[in-house]
Amino acid sequence: MDLMGALRSIGTYAIAAFTTSVRNSPSQEVPWAMTTLASSHVRAFPGPLLAKVSDAYNGYFAFTKRLHLTTIEDHSTYGPVMRHGPNKLLFNSATALHDIYDNDKPVKSFINSAILQASGVYSLFTVIDKEHHRTKRRIAGSSVNERSMRLFEPTMVQQIDLFIKLLLVSAKESTPVNVTERVTYLACDLIALLSLGFPLKLQTDPAYRFMVPGMFCANHLANTRMQWFRLHQLRLFSLLNYFATDTRERYKRLMEKMVKTRLSEDKDARNDLFSIVSNASSEGENIRVSDIWTEAMSFFPAASETPESQRNLMHEAFTPFSIGYRGCAGKAMAYLETSLVIAKTLWYFDFKLEPKQLGKVGGGTPGRTDGRGRPDEYQLYDVIAGEHDGPYLVFSTRDNSCVDL
Repeated sequence: MDLMGALRSIGTYAIAAFTTSVRNSPSQEVPWAMTTLASSHVRAFPGPLLAKVSDAYNGYFAFTKRLHLTTIEDHSTYGPVMRHGPNKLLFNSATALHDIYDNDKPVKSFINSAILQASGVYSLFTVIDKEHHRTKRRIAGSSVNERSMRLFEPTMVQQIDLFIKLLLVSAKESTPVNVTERVTYLACDLIALLSLGFPLKLQTDPAYRFMVPGMFCANHLANTRMQWFRLHQLRLFSLLNYFATDTRERYKRLMEKMVKTRLSEDKDARNDLFSIVSNASSEGENIRVSDIWTEAMSFFPAASETPESQRNLMHEAFTPFSIGYRGCAGKAMAYLETSLVIAKTLWYFDFKLEPKQLGKVGGGTPGRTDGRGRPDEYQLYDVIAGEHDGPYLVFSTRDNSCVDL
């Protein structure tokens, strides 16, 4: 084991020991650990020893944003079904994916209570009760279904055209473009307009751009609390919040401003989530202002020839929006936005990777042994959603295609 690997292991075991000792007196620690290891319904499955004893294992790697890397490494060691927590099993197969998610029998875990915005106030993402979820899904889904997307499409096209024009400016100046940055600004502008009709203008105005790191920071801490529920039970999550108090508060104040601005307008002033939720409330659905708040916050986040058998397996495993009744309500919007952005970008521009140091941004670092050592592999950081950076591309206009811009 290399030095960094040893340090990670020491850190993980130390953290696990700390949370265990906080929970138990010294005389209770060993019996509690033995009981956890012998938990009847999952004890027969293999997995990392520390993960069997404490959720600190998952919590540590969630905090370091590499739980997905640790998970795939552990699957390669322990097989497609493994114990990855005192009461947690992980499955790594397309069949298990569909069996678990593509039916309405499983319920959302109680760990969602660790990330509520306020006690008893649930978003579409955190709600546990199935009937409550169906109501929220029906209402929120109305703002992002195909019919609503047709109404919202002119606004979306306007924002995407702005995205293209800003790429044109960079192309004329031969300035490298951080694609992650540009696409994130576009996506947040669209979500703010769709949910509350609020013009963030992140693409052109830096005033509210602090919300992007704030959003990812909030997701990062939420993921850590979900994976390490003991922090929530012991109210130790305030230690995590300490790392990002200023960023989180600015993000929260912006969300408050967006909601209050929309509340000051007539409910039918815009065709957005607010108007749909308000109309549902007037038709008898039990919708509170707190519901609007939580739903608005939750909105923010080269192939070669393939054998037919592999193609079918690939399609079964391809679930970027999840599946079943808990699948992403914004699937239609995401596909429409992605299709338009890719089509227009490829129509107007050619591009290449920045040839110098910036061109390496987003890839792994050679020599690292923590799963991030492959320079040609795009690096994702687990924060519930996927955080990433780069690539830096240099755009150039394609023939005379940009004349109409």
